[in-house]
Amino acid sequence: MISRVDNTSKVVKANNISHVTMANGDTKVIKAEQDNKIAKANAQVKVVNSKMRSDIMDTTRFVYGEAIVTDGVTKLFTLALPYVSGLLEIFVDGSSYTKITEWEEVSPALGTFQFVAGQDAPDTDEHLKANYIKAV
Repeated sequence: MISRVDNTSKVVKANNISHVTMANGDTKVIKAEQDNKIAKANAQVKVVNSKMRSDIMDTTRFVYGEAIVTDGVTKLFTLALPYVSGLLEIFVDGSSYTKITEWEEVSPALGTFQFVAGQDAPDTDEHLKANYIKAV
């Protein structure tokens, strides 16, 4: 089967092997037991598996948008649960804050993080939220 992904790329698929021809002429070969979707974004072609295996991913450990109360002074915060080190995201009023330059992990086992020196504590009218994966 030949199908146009866009006006610069094409995909040829036969027997679970896909050949993706890039705009610059390069050809990529993708072999998979499952169907794949080809998407073009920012001049890069990305292959996304269209059949996510939920039987091997424990999504019950994902915490999205945990709201944290702010007082305009506190810079050290404790989440409701411990988190996996390196898998914490912090947002203030919907803007993602950068680890190390704006905030840092203190103790993932205790669920704590803090804003770094030189970074103001979130004001009482700012919405502080966290996404993380619960530690086991």
